[in-house]
Amino acid sequence: MDRFSSIIVAPGLIFSFCYIFIYR
Repeated sequence: MDRFSSIIVAPGLIFSFCYIFIYR
């Protein structure tokens, strides 16, 4: 389950960072 969580958290963190950078 740790690997599955990482697969869902990794893209989420990147998407959040990109969203904040674009919404700046």
